[in-house]
Amino acid sequence: MKRILLIFIILCCSYFLQAQVPREITYQGVLLGTDEMPVAEGNYKLTFTLYDEPGNPLWTEVHDPVFIGGGLFHVILGSNNPLNLPFNEPYFLGIKVGNDPELQPRMFLASVPYALRAEETNSIAGFPVNPTPAPNTLLPLDGSGKFPASVLPSGGGGSGNYLQKDTPENSTVNDNNSVLSLSNQGNGVGLYGHSVNGYGLQGKSDNNHSIHIPMSGKAGIHVENAGTHGVHIKEAAGHGFDVAHTKGNGLQVYSADGSGIRIVSAVYDALMVDKVKGNGIQVIEAGHDGLRVIKAGMHGLHIYENISGDYIYAGSDANPQFRVTNNGTAYADGGWQGAADFAELIETDGLANRFEPGDVMVISQDKDRAVTVSTDPYSTRLIGVYSTKPGFVGSVHPMQDRQDNEIPVAITGIVPCKVSAENGPILRGDLLTSSTIPGHAMKATEHRVGTIIGKAMQPLESGTGKIEILIMPQ
Repeated sequence: MKRILLIFIILCCSYFLQAQVPREITYQGVLLGTDEMPVAEGNYKLTFTLYDEPGNPLWTEVHDPVFIGGGLFHVILGSNNPLNLPFNEPYFLGIKVGNDPELQPRMFLASVPYALRAEETNSIAGFPVNPTPAPNTLLPLDGSGKFPASVLPSGGGGSGNYLQKDTPENSTVNDNNSVLSLSNQGNGVGLYGHSVNGYGLQGKSDNNHSIHIPMSGKAGIHVENAGTHGVHIKEAAGHGFDVAHTKGNGLQVYSADGSGIRIVSAVYDALMVDKVKGNGIQVIEAGHDGLRVIKAGMHGLHIYENISGDYIYAGSDANPQFRVTNNGTAYADGGWQGAADFAELIETDGLANRFEPGDVMVISQDKDRAVTVSTDPYSTRLIGVYSTKPGFVGSVHPMQDRQDNEIPVAITGIVPCKVSAENGPILRGDLLTSSTIPGHAMKATEHRVGTIIGKAMQPLESGTGKIEILIMPQ
């Protein structure tokens, strides 16, 4: 018997943002015979199939038995076979009764079933959004590359979600080609991040800066009342912190209970300040160390050329207590503490490893402006002692150009010196001269001009040893 299906009601379940959306459609209809009268009461087998517009079957479900009384029947589509279709294109419903051919024409689904799409809404005000995305989901942005804050993804079970913009590398979608651009035209915050136990804000770049602040009307990074570290940088392969071309303070930290800035294990520059017009680094009223460096692989503090003012300046603007000018000249109001002697960096007439700190040195006869170890008593070529720990070192060239055959020769101050008692016990205050033992001084019993190296500050009863002496050539 040929049957005609007359559809008169299609209902969809309600949709709640707070709960999981049932992916089912409540479906009611009337089945009439060829005489347009309701079919006989009883149980029937009904097969439902959804097609796309070209006619490709996308989903099918069999309901058997379905009771029909007075021609009326009721089924819930998706109760036997889940409706996992996205409902983002036109669908057409086909129905078979028993083994009869599918009833024609297929029925076009109106908008009500598309309420299922609310579970993963296409857009709000034209912007993509996914209120409950799966963890690690890539969410493509539209051509503008911007999201209003009200429709940003939330959720993801804490596993993280990503925003992705599929635009060419040279795209001009916006002025900085950003994947995500947030703008607050009022007085609020452009971007705010908060986490109970994780990071409030985290950035990563495979080949560039993790966080880049190109221009800012005020502070590029402003840290206020940090409970522990204002900025904590750990294991940076490149620059731990790189500040370039700022018009104000390159970095400013106020009132940090812990470290204002703390950098742990930077392979390259822990903190680099390049071409700032204001203060590169400014520390005001530090409760502990204003700047502290522990275990630097290279320089604890490296100030590299192009400094218009002083390399280091300590004290008030009107009255500095310590400063190092940009030509290397140092000034200290309090003097220099812990300095043992003043030494001159001088070449030797051979390899420097032939000599030891404490050796008595004489002017070389074989090379200009060079020294060698003393070997003769009462030498008139005495110049000083190989310094053990010089307080100051003078040189005719920059210290970084020091040669392998140069040694610091103490020419004034108190230094340890090798001595011998071959000319009698040495008493405190005795004048000293060179001895027959290479590199050793002895008591001078004769006062010959140009042969005195200094005065003994400690005694030596016998043999050889090392005592402190006051360098005073005469």
